[in-house]
Amino acid sequence: MNEREYKFTFVEPVPGMCIGKSVVLKSGVYEFSSGEGIIIRGENITIDGNGAIFCGPGSLDKGTKSFKGTGIIIERSKNIVLKNFVVKGFQKGLHVIESDNIIIENNDFSDNFTDPEYGWGDGEPYGAILMEYCNGCTIKNNKGNNVWNGLNLRYCYENEVIENTFSHCSNVCLLLWGSSRNVVRNNNLSWGLRIKPGEVHARDSACLLVEHGSNDNRFYNNDFTHGGDGIFIRSLDGVISTGNYFEGNNCSYANNNAIECWSPGNTFVKNIANNSSYGFWMGGSDHTLIQENEIAYNGTNFHNAPEKDFGNAGVAVVHGSSNHFKLIGNNIHDNNGPGVAIGFKKGYPAYHWVIQHNVIQNNTSHGIYLRDSKWMNIGGNIIKGNGGEEIYYGQNVSDIFVRTVAPGEQAPCARVKVSAHVIPLGAEVVFDALGSTDPEGRELTYRWELGDGTIAETAVVRHRYERPGFYKVGLTVSNGKLADIVGLEIYVYKHGQY
Repeated sequence: MNEREYKFTFVEPVPGMCIGKSVVLKSGVYEFSSGEGIIIRGENITIDGNGAIFCGPGSLDKGTKSFKGTGIIIERSKNIVLKNFVVKGFQKGLHVIESDNIIIENNDFSDNFTDPEYGWGDGEPYGAILMEYCNGCTIKNNKGNNVWNGLNLRYCYENEVIENTFSHCSNVCLLLWGSSRNVVRNNNLSWGLRIKPGEVHARDSACLLVEHGSNDNRFYNNDFTHGGDGIFIRSLDGVISTGNYFEGNNCSYANNNAIECWSPGNTFVKNIANNSSYGFWMGGSDHTLIQENEIAYNGTNFHNAPEKDFGNAGVAVVHGSSNHFKLIGNNIHDNNGPGVAIGFKKGYPAYHWVIQHNVIQNNTSHGIYLRDSKWMNIGGNIIKGNGGEEIYYGQNVSDIFVRTVAPGEQAPCARVKVSAHVIPLGAEVVFDALGSTDPEGRELTYRWELGDGTIAETAVVRHRYERPGFYKVGLTVSNGKLADIVGLEIYVYKHGQY
């Protein structure tokens, strides 16, 4: 116990009160009929609600316009503990602004603003907790149920969100906007859902929405079930979110997609993506890894937005770029449609994939459906019991390398060094894959595509580009059984134009 946790003054809150020192509230029910709550400003203090209940003017029975104001505001503060409050009936239960190292624990911000009848769109940033420009904070063991947004992080960095319940939200249970390097683990973030009986789409609702440059976040063992989407990485404003890592999350029973992603460079490991319209719906998702997930029974209970060519699917990577993509070790079974459906459009194919060590079985259509696809490395998969072909080759498919290998075979590990990613026209660039390894020491082969039509098959390649522009470069390293890939980008500029 530190000093700020036991030097308290007992107070009775009133609307508009500003608190700047450690206090314990007198327990009881407090009415804030105007919607004006309390304000906290300070450093190194603890505010203990002691079970006090703040009642704002609103409730869903009175209509959405009855919700007003904010129950608690923390602004421009540092090293504050806020605990043991119940706050309801406001537009926002808690609003934290430009504050660092805030600990928010054991509070209940349920039954603030919600609007299950709202149409399409994201509405106002109302709900349980809104945090803006906050760093190094801990949000632990709180509740925020029956609200619009559960937890909304805007431009927030390096925070921890642990063991909370933000559920039954009519918009989003957890929303990240321009927020990076946060850790989110062991939370109940289920039922982010806004839909009327008989409606096809769940409008814009989701359990988790990640957008506008929210990068390098980590999500472990969260419940993202029963959402409009389970996880949605969105880039409607043209700003991608990359480097995010998802492990052990349950995203099942989504009305639309268990996991939907429209940004590159994200990783999905050991998640559950079952009983939705699609398990994974991906596009604009270059440099993506999907590994050791369960993807099953999709397109059965829910079957929204079936594609005209193949219906629903376990994994659908279509209508957006998917360069340098890895699908490894997943259990893809009993989906209504193909297990895996891949394709972009003519002239812009899904490009440079590894599909290895997956179990793809008992899907109602093909095991793997390919169209508009180029340079696919497929090996070591168990593909059986599906309603169509193991691999269906549609239009505009080329350079498909299918390898049959014994169980237990291990893939090599591709590693690349490049002398520069941005080079002047006419300069030499060196691509070096000598750091690639094989777990059994087998001899490796190399296949490079340098983006200008050049193909090379040596470990080290020296190359000069003849025209300025942007080039996507791919490397496949094979041990004769399985393969690994690396993709990178090179920008070549004219002198004086960089």
